[in-house]
Amino acid sequence: RLLTFFPVFWSVLDHPQSLCAMIARRVLLSLILVAIGIFLQGCGTGSGNAPKPTFAWESEDFRRYSKDGTKLMTRKEFDDSYGSKSNELWNNAPKEIKLLHDKLRKEDVRTAFDADAFKASEHGDKVKEWREMLTATPVKMLKGVGSDQVKKEEFHVTLPLAVQQFGETDWLAKWNSGTDTDCQECCNAVKYRRHCLQRSPHCKWEKAACHPIMSQANMYGKRRYFPEDMSLATHPEFKEKDSVNGQALWDKAPQERRVVDGKAMTMFGFQKQYQAAWMGVWSTSLTATQRAKSKDGKVLNMKGFKDQYQSKWSEFGNWPMEKGNGKDDDDIKRLVACEECCLEAKEQALCTEPYCKWSGSKCEIPDTLPKEHRFHHDIKATGNRVKAVTLDSFKKYSES
Repeated sequence: RLLTFFPVFWSVLDHPQSLCAMIARRVLLSLILVAIGIFLQGCGTGSGNAPKPTFAWESEDFRRYSKDGTKLMTRKEFDDSYGSKSNELWNNAPKEIKLLHDKLRKEDVRTAFDADAFKASEHGDKVKEWREMLTATPVKMLKGVGSDQVKKEEFHVTLPLAVQQFGETDWLAKWNSGTDTDCQECCNAVKYRRHCLQRSPHCKWEKAACHPIMSQANMYGKRRYFPEDMSLATHPEFKEKDSVNGQALWDKAPQERRVVDGKAMTMFGFQKQYQAAWMGVWSTSLTATQRAKSKDGKVLNMKGFKDQYQSKWSEFGNWPMEKGNGKDDDDIKRLVACEECCLEAKEQALCTEPYCKWSGSKCEIPDTLPKEHRFHHDIKATGNRVKAVTLDSFKKYSES
């Protein structure tokens, strides 16, 4: 059709004084200008005004609880672990649920989604936000829990408690027979006082209603470094500190990392490594004093970066910046072992006293470690279980 159009168009231009020729010339000029604009826009994408990265859903975003209920696994991990039974186990396994991101909530009510429901919702294109969302604790209405006197009653039971109560081989059948209800942290939806009290320490009963004890952003301390004063702050606190640029500052600010087993990780790293037990490990771990290599090759902590680059210390090209989707880019490789990360320090220059000591060929945790830091090195997660211990057992870990 285009080929038949051009001879007609050209024939009109052969009569320069006609009205049709004038219109045709204007149309041709418009097409040329549009083509030039598209060309220049295409050239601009290689400059400093690069488009924002987009994030696509991946198989790693869809996780379910393992056969023994102790960790979250992807479909590939089910296939690798359970072989021919993986399909049946995957279909019966509870899905991971997450608390809706603060930025996406329209009202102050906590709700939780699994990945499939989130993808099908109005927020389905917010993959980056999904990866930042906190894993929630599933809850069901179950009978047969507790002492003989109350086993006929129906209780709100968390998934970890169901595993503990019914055992690794029987918990799943019991769990799937229960009635769905809101997550452990979703306090606002709970209507009865006794159900609210069962959700301690996340919820409290006040004025005939169930309320969150702390905001979602503060619940497990997801914080980033506010560039002006280098203080750790939550997402709402960034907006309080700077109502105009708070969101932009949050998006590029360095994340808090904490030390466990001699290395520093972000909250995402804790979730990935410790699965269902990550919250307890995160809350008892020491905030890392992060270090990185500057453009001139010096190893500096954040204070050193601010001394060198002043107000621009946290901008791209100075302090290493992450993509924000849990996968580090090349820039983040400039991070080196933190000051407390003895086991990650592979050279003597990175083995920092008093947290660490260099012993011949390796960096070790010293016996003389200050009391306020010793607890965080000594308490280590074993598997994915949180175990109740006696007071005497606690005392052997820390004098305090």
